[in-house]
Amino acid sequence: MKQVWCKTALSPSGLPGLDYALNPYAGCAHGCRYCYVPAVLHQPRSELTKVAAKVNIPQVLRRELKRGRHGVVGVSTVTDPYQPAERECRLMRKCLPLLHKRNMAVDIQTKSGLVTRDIDLLRRFSHVTVGVTITTFDETVRRLLEPCAPPADQRLHALRELSNDGIATYVFFGPVLPGLDVDDVAGYVRRFADAGVDELMVDTLHCKPGVWDSVAAALPEDLRELYRRRLRRDSGYYPAVIEEIEKSCRRLGLHCTRAFR
Repeated sequence: MKQVWCKTALSPSGLPGLDYALNPYAGCAHGCRYCYVPAVLHQPRSELTKVAAKVNIPQVLRRELKRGRHGVVGVSTVTDPYQPAERECRLMRKCLPLLHKRNMAVDIQTKSGLVTRDIDLLRRFSHVTVGVTITTFDETVRRLLEPCAPPADQRLHALRELSNDGIATYVFFGPVLPGLDVDDVAGYVRRFADAGVDELMVDTLHCKPGVWDSVAAALPEDLRELYRRRLRRDSGYYPAVIEEIEKSCRRLGLHCTRAFR
């Protein structure tokens, strides 16, 4: 990990429901093979796991907030704010009080249970939501496609802890990996509901430039062929999965939304 200096902290966000994006780090140590960020930022995929901490971002954020910024801040949109570097750098720990002081609404998305470290700060916000990304409960697949991310069980535990403390939570179920059978969907949604989440946000696997090659290279031949077959537009796979997710959410009283729609 290297340290860098940033010129801006809050960037305009084009994502639904978010006015700004706050990314305390560049790059992400989780190394997820399906990550779309290199395609969006036009960066080589080889640069994805080279993490840089924006060490002056709290100072820049304080200055920008004094200009009267208002709205919803998404943390983070192109990296994980609670990746391993956060244990040492504590940039989130420094930025959250600044956002609270200016009464900003915050939407955090992470794959890490480290977010529970900051429950004492999150409790102070009038409007805060924490989303935890979960793609699979199959640990073999998780190790192939999210090699350095925490296991899904740890993420569920974090959701339970946050929910028990009264913090609004959601699962970002995305990308739904094509290895998931439709018959297993209800069990997934049940586990999400049992973690106390308020909402399920779902997304499919988008094969932006470089994504399929990265995913395919990590999979054994049988899974690669299964993914390839189900990703065909005429396969009917994703419509069936999404329908079952929505049906399971209605049955359990969970709000279900499609991401990036």
